[in-house]
Amino acid sequence: MIGDHIHIKPEYYQTSDQIVQYWLAQQILPCPYKFVVAIGGESGSGKSVTATCLQQSLNQCHLPSLILAYRDWE
Repeated sequence: MIGDHIHIKPEYYQTSDQIVQYWLAQQILPCPYKFVVAIGGESGSGKSVTATCLQQSLNQCHLPSLILAYRDWE
């Protein structure tokens, strides 16, 4: 949830690092355009952790990123 403090174990970065390396290898990144990565799932499934890890993996490659959060109030 927005404003929550997230505790991330080092091993959680493995998947996000693999995703970024794949994007770099496929020449998807760096990209002259902005693009959106959507992460969905049930409550407690790790969406915030995944988004945070991905953002930090991108930042390590000097690729700026931003996490936007949406909450469905139904």
